[in-house]
Amino acid sequence: MPKTLKLQISVEEFTQVFKEYSERIVLYLNRFVGREDAEDLMQEVFVKAYNSISSFEGNSKLSTWIYTIATNAALDRLKSFNYRREKSKLTSLEYVEPLRVKMLTGNNDDSDIEYALLKTEMNQCIADYINRLPDNYRAIFLLREYEDRSIEETAEITSLSVDNVKIRLHRARKKLHQLLLSGCSFYYDENSKLSCDKK
Repeated sequence: MPKTLKLQISVEEFTQVFKEYSERIVLYLNRFVGREDAEDLMQEVFVKAYNSISSFEGNSKLSTWIYTIATNAALDRLKSFNYRREKSKLTSLEYVEPLRVKMLTGNNDDSDIEYALLKTEMNQCIADYINRLPDNYRAIFLLREYEDRSIEETAEITSLSVDNVKIRLHRARKKLHQLLLSGCSFYYDENSKLSCDKK
């Protein structure tokens, strides 16, 4: 049986890999460890990826392999003695994006800005509850709901069976649903837009 060829890659080629995936990975890590640590951790992920690229045998997609390194790095950081969860760390850049887009496009319609503010607030509220999920559930939830990884790819990244991923994803969604209902009151405003207030 022929051996699987290991990937050989030049610095220039790896630079292209970094350019393609670094922004996605830093946003992913942002949701895990917060903005203060995400950038540094992303650099660690790609240093590790570069140093071990020769061990990548091409049995999975390159993106899957990078997400595996990133997920393991994030989980290790969460378990580290010196890591402290602070609310300021748990804000993803993506959560403030709706408001930033409104401001940058010059669309200053009051109702649009108000809705963007509300959406930003709701996203942050939901983010706070996502960050209360157990780490192993949160990894699967983020990979599926925010990173659009398939069930099979999520299983590969987390070294779980497909069935276990499905079970944990179901439990994560159920737990998040319970947290949201216990902490928030959802309603539709006068413009028929979904809103929420913390209880």
